[in-house]
Formats: sequence, C-alpha cells, structure tokens
Amino acid sequence: MKINKRSIRKSALAAVITVLIGIASSCTDIWSEQHPGTFYITDGQTVATFLEEYQDEDGNNPFTDFIAILQRAHLWADLKTYGDRTLFAPTNDAIQQYLKERMDLEPDLQKKHYFDNVESLPDSINDSIAKTHICRASVFIKDMNKKENGTLPSSNLLDRYMTYSAIP
Repeated sequence: MKINKRSIRKSALAAVITVLIGIASSCTDIWSEQHPGTFYITDGQTVATFLEEYQDEDGNNPFTDFIAILQRAHLWADLKTYGDRTLFAPTNDAIQQYLKERMDLEPDLQKKHYFDNVESLPDSINDSIAKTHICRASVFIKDMNKKENGTLPSSNLLDRYMTYSAIP
C-alpha cells in the first residue's frame, strides 16, 4: 500500500498554519494576537497537555483524531514529557479530508473498511501520519523565513525534511 505523500503534505501544511507548537519559552497574549493560529508553549505545559486542553471558539477540541493517532503510534507518552520538538498538529477536519482522499484513491480498500475513520487505519499508515508531524527540534517562525527553498532545518521522526510554503 502506497501512502499519498502529497495528501500528507497538504494536511501537514494545513496543520502548520493552524498550529505551531514549540517547547522553549513562554507565550504572551501579544504573540497570540499578532500570530493567530500559532501557539508557542512552555509555562509547565507539555505538547500533550496543550492538545488535550485546547478548545476552539466553539468549545470543541479540534485535535481529538490526531491525539488518537499519536496514542496508537505509542508517541503520546513522549509528548507528555519536556523536550525540544515541534508538532505540526493536523485538525480533525484535515485528517477527515485525508481519509476521504485515501478512500477516493483506493476504492478497493473500502471493502476492508480502511480509512473509514482513525480507528480503522492500518498501523503502518497510523505510524507514518504520527511520525510525519513531529519534528526532532524546536522550529520557530524565524527559522522558516530563513530558508528560501522552504525546507525546515530539522527532520521529522521519519528522518525526512519537511517543506512548507505560504498560502496567499
């Protein structure tokens, strides 16, 4: 089974725009106002704690599907500890879009009920999704602006370098 890297990159890009989480120093309200949708945390909070407690303007947690993916990939405990890493967390909507695209690309898998929901993902795809979205080091907005080719300075957990682009 081949993973559609373009769809994963699209989801990752959507997630980057939605949430950039780094562990290093504190976040201020001014930062939040200037950079909506980007979160930089420390004040005792881990990435896992942030994901569990985050609520959108409607009071919903938009990361529950990704939390389930991280738990199934056995990476959740790592995100409950402190350390230098950046998580590009896709929202539930981004994950559902990915699942739908996978169903459209591989209709023969519909019979096996793969890609119906997060729980039905094969372990190999679940692990790839989780590891694709975690960068081994803290990545800051200023680091992203330095690179003309749009490649992040650190690799993800699959030892691949992620690329990014701005959506006008």
